Amino acid sequence: MESVSEEISEEVLQKMVEVSNDAFSQSIKKVKEWTNKIEKMPIQVKGGLVYQRYWNKQNKQAKLKL
Repeated sequence: MESVSEEISEEVLQKMVEVSNDAFSQSIKKVKEWTNKIEKMPIQVKGGLVYQRYWNKQNKQAKLKL
């Protein structure tokens, strides 16, 4: 592709879609792996009241049920 205004061929567009789909698939796979790994880890420090309130608020905003 020579310039931004140049038209993109179907072949190049298809390759871009494949690369994007592959990247999203890998990302989803890694997030699932990471989530499974950390869910099994014990919570070592509960923290103080301010710490707990902060994270309760963050989890509520993220709609996480822990």
